[in-house]
Amino acid sequence: MIRFILQVILNAIVLTGLSEVFWPHAYISGFGTAILLAIVVMILYRVVYPILRIISFPITLLTLGLFRIVLNGVIFAMAAAIMGQTVYMESFSYMMIMATLYAIIQWGIHRLVEPHYYG
Repeated sequence: MIRFILQVILNAIVLTGLSEVFWPHAYISGFGTAILLAIVVMILYRVVYPILRIISFPITLLTLGLFRIVLNGVIFAMAAAIMGQTVYMESFSYMMIMATLYAIIQWGIHRLVEPHYYG
């Protein structure tokens, strides 16, 4: 449970930071909204993303994996649609860029934090 709470808080911090970097084009209304958005994004990545990967396997194979960037953008678009007016992202290209940066930052955080759980 503590691990989940830590993940949510770190994801919310990352999402808040990304919205600050892309401020005129992306907006999250507050840190509480960022926490809810982090939970929504985590659920979508656990439930919807595997289904999208299976469905889009042929095009992902043809594009040598680059289509996954579009899938990440789709997940962010779905999360923004679920959150309504509290989350604003101007265009799908910004969603893809933010989702890619989010994934890279999450990978880095995972590499830093994970050894402390089992080491």
